[in-house]
Amino acid sequence: SWMIVPNIKQNHYTVHGLQSGTKYIFMVEAINQAGSRSSEPGKLKTN
Repeated sequence: SWMIVPNIKQNHYTVHGLQSGTKYIFMVEAINQAGSRSSEPGKLKTN
């Protein structure tokens, strides 16, 4: 399931509770005065 994290003001975010040996997909959408833009999916697998 997707987790929406609203109102992040920094350029980084720590995700807690990831499980070992699990694949995750992350996407980011930036919204500012110029408009909005979504990232390509970033995939990772925890050790």
